[in-house]
Amino acid sequence: MNPCILIVVGSTGGHYFPGLALAETIREKYPEIKVKVAGESKVGNLGIWHEKGLDFLKIPAIGLPRGILKKIAFPGLFFLTIIRTMKVLKGERPDLVVGMGSYVAFFSVLAGRLSGRKTVVHEQNAVPGRANWLLNAIGVPTAVTFPETRWYLRKKLIRITGMPVRREFFGVAASHEMFGLDPKKKTILILGGSQGAHFLNLLAVQLARLIDQSTFQFIHLTGKNDFAFVRDAYAAAGFPALVKDFSFEVQAFFSIATVAVARAGAGTIAELVAKRVPSILIPYPYGRNHQRYNALYCEKKGICKVIFQEQATPDVLLRTITELSGEADTIKKLFDNISIVDTSGALARFCLEQIYD
Repeated sequence: MNPCILIVVGSTGGHYFPGLALAETIREKYPEIKVKVAGESKVGNLGIWHEKGLDFLKIPAIGLPRGILKKIAFPGLFFLTIIRTMKVLKGERPDLVVGMGSYVAFFSVLAGRLSGRKTVVHEQNAVPGRANWLLNAIGVPTAVTFPETRWYLRKKLIRITGMPVRREFFGVAASHEMFGLDPKKKTILILGGSQGAHFLNLLAVQLARLIDQSTFQFIHLTGKNDFAFVRDAYAAAGFPALVKDFSFEVQAFFSIATVAVARAGAGTIAELVAKRVPSILIPYPYGRNHQRYNALYCEKKGICKVIFQEQATPDVLLRTITELSGEADTIKKLFDNISIVDTSGALARFCLEQIYD
């Protein structure tokens, strides 16, 4: 019987798109391997899995508790979730469980480990999260995106593979005219991630009142919550902008962008690196502040400018965009010095090594 790999993804694009990229690479390079994807129900409802011909398995998961009653109930729910997940794995019988980060993947990888299955986890960020750190500490082989991550984990268990990026990002042809944009203007791509970023949306709308409309135009992915507000704000300002809540054509937008303004999630950074887009990164300052370290790594390589959120005003952003867009051609040459994108199938090979070890 051919081996089966179960890839467990999180609930944001930064987690499920790399999982999708890994699945596509395995199917392309190792067609004898059966690949399934797993995650929460809301991710399973996305049409992309059917479009790609991938079986999606819905699995149980719980997040960290908030509030005293939920904290009291958490230990029981934790063990219940592990038991339920182990039953799912027993039914599916994967030879390898691959966690692509997030609390969702944590339960599946831990359940796989406890049930004696081969496991792998992929750590996206420069500084590992608590879940992946714990899985690595108990012996789960760990692939990492950033070379610096090796200093935080058990070195004998890690492999620097980079971040898998969907094949749509390579070789895509796009033009401004495809989207009704002016090819003579510099195009600023505003990215808030699949969930949107309210702070970036507000900042961009304020920037539109300052920036030279004869020189710049925007492509802005807002997320669902702010879409109408941002669209109407640009229209009221008479500013040329293509506004979408979400798009599976983002690789085409990267191809025509002069500069991107984005958070500093590892998935977004990998896609920007793959398309060689000079960027202004404004790290999300909450949680464990892991985006800060992703951004600083890229700034050290010279491919981006970092503005911390407490310093990010429309005036500062305008000054930085003007500076970066003028240096874009020079900066693009520096992308040769950064290798955080998995272009050769390194993560897929690492997974196969675990099966056949």
